[in-house]
Amino acid sequence: QTSLLFLLSMTIWSQQEYQPVVESFEHSIALKNFSSSRGSMLTPSKDHHKYGVQSLEWKWTEPGYFSTQSFSILKQEESPLKYGNHFPSSPMLAMAIYNEQAQNENIKISSSKDGENEMYFEINLNFTGWRTIWVPYYEMQGAAPKKTEPIDINTFTVSTNATKGKLFFDDIVYSQYQDDRHP
Repeated sequence: QTSLLFLLSMTIWSQQEYQPVVESFEHSIALKNFSSSRGSMLTPSKDHHKYGVQSLEWKWTEPGYFSTQSFSILKQEESPLKYGNHFPSSPMLAMAIYNEQAQNENIKISSSKDGENEMYFEINLNFTGWRTIWVPYYEMQGAAPKKTEPIDINTFTVSTNATKGKLFFDDIVYSQYQDDRHP
């Protein structure tokens, strides 16, 4: 009985402290930590998924966004660097995006700390199928750090000025260090 009570309390605690390094949208709690604008709908979807059995489907009917503050970023010593600290490495963002219908519009992917020091980049939606992206934070626009500098972010946002669309997101790695020789 003590073990069951401990397990239950750990589950409740972990739900309150859900801070994934990689968001794969496999757990029902994941979407509870996202917010979106009016005209945006976020749902788990089995229609298209890169890994696991589902992804995040974002459907919007007016310019909008979705955002989360529930994630963790890896420090250099926690990142899976093949050669350790032998070569310079920097924090980067990675994710998979699926687009069913190409359009001549952009999405903006941004990270910031308390709404300030925004780092961002844009992706044109003129493709169909999966696109896996790896973007070093030092290559982003805005308040990008220098190579090898750590980042301090607490908000991740995807936004668009497109009047409508639908995208699927899978395996978002909010920040891990990557060897600078292979951005």
